[in-house]
Amino acid sequence: MNKSILLIGCTGFLGKSILYKLLKYSNFTIYLIIRNKNGISYKNRIPIILQEIQCNTTEYIERVKPVNVTYEREQRMTIHIHHNMTNEILDNIHYAINALADINFNRELVKAVQNNTLTAINWLNFCKQGKHPVKYIYISTAYVNYHLHQEIIEEKIYEKHMDKDTLHNILNGKITSIKPYYNTYTYSKQLAEILLIEEQDNTKLHII
Repeated sequence: MNKSILLIGCTGFLGKSILYKLLKYSNFTIYLIIRNKNGISYKNRIPIILQEIQCNTTEYIERVKPVNVTYEREQRMTIHIHHNMTNEILDNIHYAINALADINFNRELVKAVQNNTLTAINWLNFCKQGKHPVKYIYISTAYVNYHLHQEIIEEKIYEKHMDKDTLHNILNGKITSIKPYYNTYTYSKQLAEILLIEEQDNTKLHII
């Protein structure tokens, strides 16, 4: 049986490249998280995206399963999957790639953390419910440690002052400063990395 992969935040520039590679060089069934946009329904966006990456033949179309979701902002970005697809996804996925990001670099801190941190954690917790062990691949940003001004910045977490309490305090308005980070984007992505590592349990987590 062909394995399945869940793609989150993979309808933009980077995501389309990932989708293209998976369609061309794997036989995965792809559950693609996609929402209605600019008056175009999530289902109708699929052929448009596949045409853009020159994968709009029947062979590829049949392997992409669109998954429409909404996020409940008032409920800590709870994921709501439409059309009763939750069990199908959890029964079949072996991998998940999360490239979801709000790239408004100076978004209000609470909203940046909701969009970039809470969603990353919520999708990890969703994948933990899978029938099969899921490898969760989170795409962060190379700039989380840019403020360090070091000649060599290793691929590791340097931050020592972020944890679950940081998340709660931001959401409750107790933390408003992002220093020494330059913007809320890098701050919220750094917090996501830290909390994903804390929350991964037995999930195979990869941060890119």
